[in-house]
Amino acid sequence: MKAISAALAAATATAIVVSSSFAIAAIPDPATNVITVCYKKSSGELRVIDKEAKGTKGACKIGSENELSFNQQGRQGAAGTAGTNGIAGADGTDADKCSAYPRRLNDLSDCDLRFVNYANMNLFGANLSRANLTGAKLTGAELSGANLTGANLTNAKLIDANLTGVVSGGIVGVPISLPAGWTLVGGVLVAPGADLTGP
Repeated sequence: MKAISAALAAATATAIVVSSSFAIAAIPDPATNVITVCYKKSSGELRVIDKEAKGTKGACKIGSENELSFNQQGRQGAAGTAGTNGIAGADGTDADKCSAYPRRLNDLSDCDLRFVNYANMNLFGANLSRANLTGAKLTGAELSGANLTGANLTNAKLIDANLTGVVSGGIVGVPISLPAGWTLVGGVLVAPGADLTGP
């Protein structure tokens, strides 16, 4: 008798696990995300069903249960009213220009640009007057027409940079490298394409 009871219990547990796995696979309905339950009128008990299943697993008992459906995600609510405008921000300081992405005709005058990497950047006509370019990497940069008056070029790397038409004078420090044919004489960049008229 004990063996029959144990076998019956094992079979029941297996049936519960198997039927549960089928129910879980289709609940909620994958197409609609709807969960359907049966509400037992006499006790208030809820029973989750799989509408695609056959028999009582897929339907409520007529007369004793009512079908209820729930959406896993509710409907989107109405749009809220627009908020009021915030107060105007304070004016930026000149320091903001120094953190801007470098590009042609930028005003980077008086900026602390120590050790920046502007290699191969287009800084055509940029104003770099009095900028601190100590240790800056300007290798291959397009600096034609740029203003380097009073800039600090200590240990700057300018190899292969285009300095045609560059305006200089009062340059501080000595760069590690300059483009071929260029030299620094008395704070002025000198070469055949240099602008020696001053700022």
